[in-house]
Amino acid sequence: MSSASPAKPPVPLRHRRYKTVLACATCRRRKVKCDGLRPAAASPQLPTPVTPAQTHSWQSDVVETFSANTPGISGEFSYAVKAAVNARLGLPSSKKRCPILLTDAPLFGLLSLPGVTDLGINPMDNVLPPRKHADRLVSLYWQCLDPLEPLLDQRSFGAAYQALFDGSEMQCDEHFFLCTLNIVFALSTQLEESTPSEQRNTASKTFFLRAWHLLRPEVILWQAGSLETVQCLLLMSRYLQCTTNLQQTWMALGSAVRIALSIGLDRSEKNMFGSDRENQLARDVWQQCVFMDRSLSWSLGRRSTVPSVPFLSFDPVRNGNDLPGSDGEADAPVSRITQELNQITGYIGLAQALTDRIPAVRQDLRLPTQTEPSALMQIDECLSGLENRLPPAPYNTASGESANPFDGRLILLRLRLVHTRIVFLRPVIARLCLSHGQTQKVPPPAETSIGDHVLEACATLCVENAQKLIMLVQECSRPDRTGLIPWWYRVFYLYIAMQHLIAAMLRPDLFGTLVPKSWNTAVSVFSAHEHLSLSVRRCLNKLQMMWQRVIDIHSPPTHEAPPSSMDYNTGLQDIFGYLGFDAQMPLFGLDDSAWLDNVDWTTWSS
Repeated sequence: MSSASPAKPPVPLRHRRYKTVLACATCRRRKVKCDGLRPAAASPQLPTPVTPAQTHSWQSDVVETFSANTPGISGEFSYAVKAAVNARLGLPSSKKRCPILLTDAPLFGLLSLPGVTDLGINPMDNVLPPRKHADRLVSLYWQCLDPLEPLLDQRSFGAAYQALFDGSEMQCDEHFFLCTLNIVFALSTQLEESTPSEQRNTASKTFFLRAWHLLRPEVILWQAGSLETVQCLLLMSRYLQCTTNLQQTWMALGSAVRIALSIGLDRSEKNMFGSDRENQLARDVWQQCVFMDRSLSWSLGRRSTVPSVPFLSFDPVRNGNDLPGSDGEADAPVSRITQELNQITGYIGLAQALTDRIPAVRQDLRLPTQTEPSALMQIDECLSGLENRLPPAPYNTASGESANPFDGRLILLRLRLVHTRIVFLRPVIARLCLSHGQTQKVPPPAETSIGDHVLEACATLCVENAQKLIMLVQECSRPDRTGLIPWWYRVFYLYIAMQHLIAAMLRPDLFGTLVPKSWNTAVSVFSAHEHLSLSVRRCLNKLQMMWQRVIDIHSPPTHEAPPSSMDYNTGLQDIFGYLGFDAQMPLFGLDDSAWLDNVDWTTWSS
């Protein structure tokens, strides 16, 4: 076909402006001008022959894959992919981004928040649902959500809840309690998977908007901070993460962290002036502040609001609010392991997102930006040690037996452990995929180096953990266990795993026999969640489209002519675009905040 004939790339009519958001990774580090299209943008990614005079050994080569200066992480990967692919095509990169699950994808449907001028006092905001329905929603929260992410004290909440329906005086601020209660109703409504999605989203949105009106976010910033305010904002952030309101999510969570710092929640370990219950609640709330802030910062490619604040030591038993049906001996290891995992995850994020100057103090853990491979092995050993210390997996629950919330907390911990290992190892996948796409015309070396074998082994381990993630989600998606993990978490982890399987299939020579079976399992489990949200169906369609495009590129029909070099590169560009690389979506690493200046905030179209 004529379009396949070689042709000079189109020349832009005018020279592109030198803006930070357009610059390639190398020029950004060197602080030199760059428009993202110059040859310098791609040249650092091309392999160069190794000479005896070079000082980088295979050890440092492996370590640099995990460091903050490698294209696979900390925003470098997105710019490197754009520079490498677009430099070969001579085309500018698109700045249109894709919604991210648990960040701004509308899993809970579209939610239009009122402006400041519309936030008048509405008597309907104080209307409560029927007592029986309210009791069910509150019970769902304590059974399914609080054990996973403790934010509220069940005893004080129950007393205020009873006083509200009895019409008696409360021991807490009624205004904040009504706000918190409505957010609990909103989240619990989404847990009712048997309810049609449209009906569920409408009811949930009604409760959330009541809480939004009651909280008045533009007012609380000027009031004295309190623990109740932080709890409301954290719960509100949890809901907003499943809507398209990205800016409100970021601001609500940031406000919660700032208020928590202002009232000293980060120092609650040292300043224990209240009861054991109050001190433990303060620690729980602060831990959620740190975890949620770092998770959202990773998704958006921004620096965490609290990067330098150390995690607190964790009290093994949550005094006065133990998980139902769990004993202290079983709950304590999960609590401690959760605390240590959060800390290790924070170190990995700091190493990938920030600099190598931040010390790691716990367990003498070194950040993976040092020049010794032992630092990488030490982090992997820590993760393996945490996994080995976990209680036995609760996979033998008899059908019909009521699910223990402790089981849900244990399963979520296993999911987070596997996810953390994927986050730690995915720069290798990024490097292998990017290198494979850029070196099609470069003859393979006569012999592979030790470093290549190490990278391939790490990439294989990353793929195996993606497969394990699929198995865990499949297990907790059984009809008798669906209440253990909220469906939006199950969808999120499935999506993460499937993305890595697609990326792995860009190297069928390495993963061609390892991935397809797991992919079919993931598609089957994902399809079982389609009825929960329209976004789930759209997400699955896009994933299947990406998968098929990868298969078509590497396995063209036999009766057709082989694809030309231009067709091959265009296909790779489309795949990276679908994966979100070209749209600045941080699939394989953390993105730089500069892209937020050019975000397309339009609704996710099908």
